[in-house]
Amino acid sequence: MLFLKLSQKSSLISLAVYVIAVSFISIIEIDRTNREFNSVANTLDLYKTSAVLAGLLMEAKLDNNSNIKLTEEVDTSDRVLSLNDSVMTNSELVAFDVLDDFLMFSDKLTRKENVNIYYRSYVGKKLVFAAAPTEHYPVSERLFDPLICSSTRTCSLNMHKTELVDRLVVSDIYKSENPNVDIIEIMSPVYVDGTIIGDFVIDLRISYKNLDGRTIRTELVGDFHYYKIGYDNYPLSNLAGGLILPIDSDTAIVYQLPIIKVLIDNLWVLFVTWIVIWVIHRLYSSNMQHKSHLASAIERASKDELTSLYNRKVFEDKEFENAIKQGRYTVILIDGKKFKQINDTHGHKAGDLALIHIARTMKATFRQSDWLIRFGGDEFVVIMPSCPLDAAERLAERLRESIAERPLTQYDVEVQVTTGVAKATGNESLMDVIELADQDMYRSK
Repeated sequence: MLFLKLSQKSSLISLAVYVIAVSFISIIEIDRTNREFNSVANTLDLYKTSAVLAGLLMEAKLDNNSNIKLTEEVDTSDRVLSLNDSVMTNSELVAFDVLDDFLMFSDKLTRKENVNIYYRSYVGKKLVFAAAPTEHYPVSERLFDPLICSSTRTCSLNMHKTELVDRLVVSDIYKSENPNVDIIEIMSPVYVDGTIIGDFVIDLRISYKNLDGRTIRTELVGDFHYYKIGYDNYPLSNLAGGLILPIDSDTAIVYQLPIIKVLIDNLWVLFVTWIVIWVIHRLYSSNMQHKSHLASAIERASKDELTSLYNRKVFEDKEFENAIKQGRYTVILIDGKKFKQINDTHGHKAGDLALIHIARTMKATFRQSDWLIRFGGDEFVVIMPSCPLDAAERLAERLRESIAERPLTQYDVEVQVTTGVAKATGNESLMDVIELADQDMYRSK
């Protein structure tokens, strides 16, 4: 019954299961987000450190007046892209040498498919790569023109000194030639006599296919740039927890986990739980209804249609057998007087009303725990568990008096019964006890 009551509130149960599931999944998602964030933070730290160290190393070599000469065996065609096809300057040769070291000692960093590392020379308008670029790399004036590139933060020229105090610049997100790929550049300026002559650039190509549905966007708050990595394709995506990673003096990454994503992604839990509980409830209700119908059918089969008392089939009932199996019960046998005369004189309808009158009086006289049975014709039996013999005799007398007090006025017929009482001793069958009651009735007649 408790399950039935609960199952009837399937919506509430489904919601409770949904909340528990979402809470559990949220813990897993938060842990996964933390691990992803730490991975991103470690990777960016490596990129930042690499860019700054490359710039400092190149400046140190230029300060030492290093002159680099390439041997004839060195092929620069796949690693150097030029806007004007001019001969490589000494600073560009130094950058080529520094990037050779990168290629030797940081092979995993320089050969990643989504990463290009190069030196941008403002002097000779060239791009000098650590390794050949993984795809076509267009070289245009916008890469070297401070009026164009500084407005999108894709170069260090014309940027304020306060923005370069940490020797790092992080660009805005911009589109590559591939519409499914965005680019972020991490760069460190190279100075000669206080003038920027180039940048070491780590070019990160972001493919959204690999971001598991995440989006990246730039947001300017005052003079501070935020790169928000989140799920803008979800409604109310700003309702999110976030982890913040400073990149440079005016740039930070915000790694978001929207609450709404967890709620929407796991709505299936709510629907599946509701459907399962609804189906179980329907099956359980159907089963209970079937049992109820079966019990009702069994009860109707063991009930007398005219008087609504039990009939002889009740003797096969398990509950009845359990009630008398200890042998501590008393039997009252009841027999109608002159019923043949009533039927012959006034018809069977009068006889039926007389039987109904006896049955109603029996219900009013005996306990609910007693078994009231129409034995057949105008004979009735009362089985009284745990009832003393003298108490049963008093009840039998009261029954006779109550029946006689109310005649059938419409037929001017008095209804009377005789009774016999017997008590089981535990050694005889029910039929033996009924026979003893019958003998007692015969004596009273």
